[in-house]
Amino acid sequence: MNYILLGRPEVLSRRHTGDIGNAHVQRRAHLQQLLSNQHNGLFMVGPLVVEATYNMPMQIKHPDNLIGKYYSMKPPLHFLDDMLLDVCNGVLFEDQAQVVRIVSKKVYSRSPSIEFSVYELRNEENKKVRENSEPLV
Repeated sequence: MNYILLGRPEVLSRRHTGDIGNAHVQRRAHLQQLLSNQHNGLFMVGPLVVEATYNMPMQIKHPDNLIGKYYSMKPPLHFLDDMLLDVCNGVLFEDQAQVVRIVSKKVYSRSPSIEFSVYELRNEENKKVRENSEPLV
């Protein structure tokens, strides 16, 4: 299923304790509400795949030919992925440990947002993922 969260993609900063600040708790709750409005309310099960595009804001001085090109500045991509999984947790799925693959990118955009899809791996795909996985040693 496809989802869109409008607004600038931002990291939910964590303190050394792992807790997030009040402003970020409110931001996460707001994003979860937006996401909940787009979802059917049922948790997805099984191994999940997340594909995300973080449409990062451009300044007015940036030329239009940057639109859609890779955005290679902060925040780091894995921080945005962590934020997205945190927002989806408890709305789309019960536990973010269910996510077995993330494919994501940051691009320049005049309309900041996060466009993403989450889907369950079917048995054939799940089997292929397991077969291609290398054992942990």
